[in-house]
Amino acid sequence: MMTGIFLSTASAVGSTASIDLRDLASVITAGVAIVALIISPIMTWLTLRAARRNAERSAWQKANELELESIRERLAGFYCPFRTMSDVNRLMFRVLRSRSDHNLVLMRDLFDPNFRSGLAAGEAALLAEVAANARKLREFVENNVGMVDAKVMPYLSRAAAHYRMLELAYDGVLGSDPTAFKDFVFPAAIDEVLQLEVERLERRRVLLMNKPYEAPPPVEELQIPDNKKLEPWANPARTSTADLTAPLDPHPTGN
Repeated sequence: MMTGIFLSTASAVGSTASIDLRDLASVITAGVAIVALIISPIMTWLTLRAARRNAERSAWQKANELELESIRERLAGFYCPFRTMSDVNRLMFRVLRSRSDHNLVLMRDLFDPNFRSGLAAGEAALLAEVAANARKLREFVENNVGMVDAKVMPYLSRAAAHYRMLELAYDGVLGSDPTAFKDFVFPAAIDEVLQLEVERLERRRVLLMNKPYEAPPPVEELQIPDNKKLEPWANPARTSTADLTAPLDPHPTGN
């Protein structure tokens, strides 16, 4: 009889254990499902964030590469060639000055008809080369001015105007009075301003290269010291007249 009771008890315990295990399995399954429901949107969010981050990095990389290429074009396409050509012309002028008149000022002496007659053949050839280089420099500025910063442009405009007057004076078409063209002097501060601009571009280039995948800070503006700024160009006031203020006639009848 005791044996029967034991077997009955054992069977009941086994049945209870089986039921408990099934319940536990159900609880675990439900728990896993709940955890999955919680984790799934988190993982989706993390995946989307990573994809967005990669897309942003890729976009900034392309944008930074384009800006880097623009900087390289400006440095290699304008600033370096212009400074080299300008330095060559300056050196030749210094040689000409050392071999003729130490106080030589071309925008004054080219108006003197006796100036060239007193030059030896070598000095005359140097003078012709300086005038030819002035034309090359002016044309280079005119053809590539779109590469320069707006704050640099006035200096290059003054330099180009000086070169043009030098060409015309060399050709002898400006008359004999240099005082009428005294304002067309070469801007003395241009070399330092160009150096400041090159340094600014180099800083930007290094910054973009060091952080190719990040959004760069705003572009640093060129800062020109007050003592290097250009004096205002003469601009005489114009007297208002009927000829200046009258509207254009689309069907003129006169000559």
